[in-house]
Amino acid sequence: MLVLFGSQAQNISSPASDYDILVFGPDTKKSYDLVYDLLSGKIQKLVDIDIVFASVAPGELLNHASTYGQVLYAKSPVDFANFRQKVMLDYSDFAPYRHLFQQATLARI
Repeated sequence: MLVLFGSQAQNISSPASDYDILVFGPDTKKSYDLVYDLLSGKIQKLVDIDIVFASVAPGELLNHASTYGQVLYAKSPVDFANFRQKVMLDYSDFAPYRHLFQQATLARI
C-alpha cells in the first residue's frame, strides 16, 4: 500500500512542498528505488519525494498518515481501514507513556 501524507495530502502545500509517501512493504533499496521511479514518472516535475517505510516509521508519523493520508495504491479496499484501526489501538495503548514523556520534556524547559 502507498499512502500520501503531509501537506500534499491535506491540500495545504506550497510550490516548494515535497511529497511524503508511506510505503507498506519491505524496507529495501530495491523497494525504495521502485517506488521512487514509479512516483517520479507519475508526478512528472522536479520535486522532492520523501519515502518512509511503515515498518520503521515512528508512531506519531503513522498516526498522522492514518488521520490525514490519502491512499495512492492498495491491494484491497480494506487495507487502509485495517491500518487505521491498528494505529488507533497502538496509539491509545501508548497514550500514558506519551503523556509522561511530554510532562518530563516540559519540566526540563
